[in-house]
Amino acid sequence: MYSYNIYTNHTNQMNCWLYTHLRAFGDFYRNEGGSPDLWSIAQNGYVYCEYDTYMGLTDYNHLRGMLGYEAVSMADHEYIIHMKDRVFRETGDFSDELLIEGSSGRLACAGYYTEPFSQDGQNGGDYVIVVSDAEIENNAKMRPYYTELVVDIAGEAPDGLKNEIDAVTMEFDGDNSCIGSDMVMVWAYDNLVRDNLVKEMKCMLLSMIFPLIYIGLVYLCVALTVLSIQQLGDSAKYRFRYNVLRQIGMGTREVARLVWRQLVLFYLCPALFAVVISGIIAGYVGGNFNFYTGVKTPSWLYFGISFLLFFGVYSIYFVVTYVGFLRNLEIEK
Repeated sequence: MYSYNIYTNHTNQMNCWLYTHLRAFGDFYRNEGGSPDLWSIAQNGYVYCEYDTYMGLTDYNHLRGMLGYEAVSMADHEYIIHMKDRVFRETGDFSDELLIEGSSGRLACAGYYTEPFSQDGQNGGDYVIVVSDAEIENNAKMRPYYTELVVDIAGEAPDGLKNEIDAVTMEFDGDNSCIGSDMVMVWAYDNLVRDNLVKEMKCMLLSMIFPLIYIGLVYLCVALTVLSIQQLGDSAKYRFRYNVLRQIGMGTREVARLVWRQLVLFYLCPALFAVVISGIIAGYVGGNFNFYTGVKTPSWLYFGISFLLFFGVYSIYFVVTYVGFLRNLEIEK
């Protein structure tokens, strides 16, 4: 169990920079000249706290240790920015556009860290600026903003633990109301229990994924059934032609191979169109899902898993049609 403070020096330059540069916000928080629209930020800026969020180096390293990350070090005149990997991949290094003032002058940026760090309003929203303990103690403008409590328990958290904690802490309310810029899945609760949230997230995703897969399989089966019936219906028409081929010297295996090629063409043409169209859609949706959630799963993997599932069904229909076609031609394999 570890308790620590998130601090602020009552500046909001980091918040303003993110509000005016992230793709998720567009031009909503900008004036016509491109400068920050401070009124809009003050009225609608719920993504980040009212002021920039800071953390002391000792607290930061303690949390890194609890998460299994290596400790970091820096000089008293430096600072570190820990932010979501998704955000950093979009912004890159923008420290030269910031002016982080310390108790003895401007602080220099010592680097960025992007490991998962609970930044949906807990350790800041999207980011937290890490400064030395001396800076926390000696900077007259630095004040505690809100307090966090983290607990690492042995084993898996019991179901409903979050609800029990909520019941105990419902009378307390802090000054933190930011949630970060994630737009697909955000848990902006006062109390978070990771094991409970993982189950909740899996149930939520399954409730969306299963109906979509079911609908897709229904459409696929209907289309393949129509295609198979059409091919089996035409097999009687082809019987005479294939018998002629056998009579002029083509063997049974050669005829079966020719039937295989014919069916491959009939099945391959619609499949290619489906793969191209669905691949483009899956890549676009998967890329945006990664962008807005910070998930690092390659976009092609979303399509790849679905492709294997549907290709398996496709193969079953193809094999059944092939066998039925040969039987209708009265060709023994």
